[in-house]
Amino acid sequence: MPGLEEQPPFKVLIVGGSYSGLAATLNLIDLCHGRKCRFNLDENEKGPGHTIPVQVTIVDERDGYCM
Repeated sequence: MPGLEEQPPFKVLIVGGSYSGLAATLNLIDLCHGRKCRFNLDENEKGPGHTIPVQVTIVDERDGYCM
């Protein structure tokens, strides 16, 4: 069975490109690259250390997508 690094990336859809959508995207990318969350204020905490392949797509109503 292949490891997570050898699998195709997980596909994640973020709906909304405002502050919370972009913050969620940045935190997800940081965690998937093995780093701690960008907005984590705890100096002693380290990230998960392992990487997970992820493909993030952000859609916003300004792109023509309506909910």
